[in-house]
Amino acid sequence: MEPPPSDRRRMRLFWLPLAATILLALAIRLPRSGELATHHDWLTSHTVLVTRIWQMTGLAANHYSLVTNWPNPADLGIPHGDSSLTDSRGHTFFLSFPPLGFYVSYGLFQLTGQRASILALRLFMLLLASLGAVALARAVGRAWGDKEDSWLPSLLAAGVFLLCPTSLVYFSTAFFPLTLSIPLWMGLVAEATRQPSPRPWAIALASFALCYLDWLGYLAALPLTWYWLRRRQVTLVASLLIPAGLALGITLLTYSSIAGWDALWTSLRERYLIRAGLSPESPGGGVTEVATYLNVLRNFLLGFAPLAIAFLWCGLGWVLGRAEGGHTRPPAATPPGAWTLLVWLAVPAALDNILLLNHTANHRYTLLKWAPAMGLALALLASARPCRRARLDLACAALTALLCGAVFWWIEFDAERGIPEIAEMVQYQAGLNRVLFLQRNRTMKIADPSLLLLAERNFHMVNSPAEAMEKLRRLKGARGSYISIKSYRPLRIAHTPLDP
Repeated sequence: MEPPPSDRRRMRLFWLPLAATILLALAIRLPRSGELATHHDWLTSHTVLVTRIWQMTGLAANHYSLVTNWPNPADLGIPHGDSSLTDSRGHTFFLSFPPLGFYVSYGLFQLTGQRASILALRLFMLLLASLGAVALARAVGRAWGDKEDSWLPSLLAAGVFLLCPTSLVYFSTAFFPLTLSIPLWMGLVAEATRQPSPRPWAIALASFALCYLDWLGYLAALPLTWYWLRRRQVTLVASLLIPAGLALGITLLTYSSIAGWDALWTSLRERYLIRAGLSPESPGGGVTEVATYLNVLRNFLLGFAPLAIAFLWCGLGWVLGRAEGGHTRPPAATPPGAWTLLVWLAVPAALDNILLLNHTANHRYTLLKWAPAMGLALALLASARPCRRARLDLACAALTALLCGAVFWWIEFDAERGIPEIAEMVQYQAGLNRVLFLQRNRTMKIADPSLLLLAERNFHMVNSPAEAMEKLRRLKGARGSYISIKSYRPLRIAHTPLDP
């Protein structure tokens, strides 16, 4: 039985503009989908690094955990960042996230029989981001009651989700737990808006996967739990929280097999204090330093500044509509479900940034969580305008998209750090038997995962040759290589053999 003409028209109004938006986002991103196109690839490089080591040595040999050491004797015992855990064989593990995102990468390449690669994961991430945009658009359409004019807020929300600079950069360069969790989060939200009622089994599946993927899942569950508790929907609350608890239990049990519960607790506690800005070791400043908040503001502006044009235009339309008597029409009443949806999207993003303040200040990709809420906020403002001018609205949308693309390309061509050159030097001059030491500098405080991946080696990070020699003497008979970047423009790299 075919849908009536009105339903067919509504479907065209929803799917055709959404498909065009997705194609536009892909057209902007795909030219930058090559291997290691920019230094933002360190996130995907981390995933590929862990996946390749698993492919070489197996999951069981690495406690089913996120190992960062290549299986080479000279690379054992080298930590990756702060609060890493080391097992009895000298393998170190970076446990900032639950493991599901890395399992997905490993499973994909095991099924295809291919060596893990950045390009394949980036293309897969583009597919997931597109599906996330569809899920967000469906959730917004349901919040507006699936009426004929609900296509506009759905399209605005999905457009911001795909085209704001933060999304353009990290959905196209980063296959990582956070970027994977955003589309899945949108799927959970879309299911939560399903009428007449969400399906408990779908909520349970999405909750488990999201919490086993990233800590964001637990924050995403909070507003949903509150909403359903107020409506005495106990079945949905149980479907949400029991799988979340199961995911947490499996994650902790897996990671405790590395070095025991005490070491795991100490590592997680130290890691949280650093990321929250509550530790003296927090890079770039803590919660009491103005620089931390300035960095958050800078990252937010880089990620969303072009949207200010669209917000100002919609706000101007609202003001003019109030002032003018003609050429206006009364806006449709904003449905209560739209405000509820905004709470579901904004509260987890805000809590995550507050609880991990230092991490937010130092990593621009953390603000990707705000893309859905920003899109919905623009949709709410646009739908509230009494004054609408179709041609000018289209021009404003085109200008906003153009500026988003321009900021994306500017961010993409950010500072070069000499990673391919260092990796090439290591492979041709250092050899597998030397312990590698890399001098810290302003752009590389810890060894970049892209460098570990290209060089297929691990690096001790040191401040001077004397510190490198002191560490080398403790290794009793080992030989080493000291690498330092003398300048970036032109790029000059120095390699010094160390023989105690």
